[in-house]
Amino acid sequence: MPRVWHSHNKSEPKPNDPSVTSAPVPTLRCELCGRHVPKRLITLHHLLPKQKGGTADHRVPLCKPCHKTIHATFANHQLAKEYADLDRLRAAPKLAAFLSWIRKQRPDRNFTVAMSNEHPGSKSQRLRQRRRARR
Repeated sequence: MPRVWHSHNKSEPKPNDPSVTSAPVPTLRCELCGRHVPKRLITLHHLLPKQKGGTADHRVPLCKPCHKTIHATFANHQLAKEYADLDRLRAAPKLAAFLSWIRKQRPDRNFTVAMSNEHPGSKSQRLRQRRRARR
């Protein structure tokens, strides 16, 4: 039986030793992009936001990049009104390019996500609202 490499055990051989195998990392499937990612990268997304009455029954597992992108792209009122199920989220035009891209990425990677300029809470949107209010 091959040995399993544990990085904390200094007496074990180096990981490039052919007789050593790494322990399999448990994975879960992201319900939005469909990738099987390590369990540490899975979060639970409320399809109906909590502030709009969502409960634990309304949660689905998403990888962190997908979850962060959803909240960086849409406000909670948009999610509640227009994207309260997975089929609508998958079909959202604003997510199409991201979903196409993320499906090609290594499953063990996490990514930094910036808020969309079109998000109602973004700085550019707040500045537009201030300018309109001054008129």
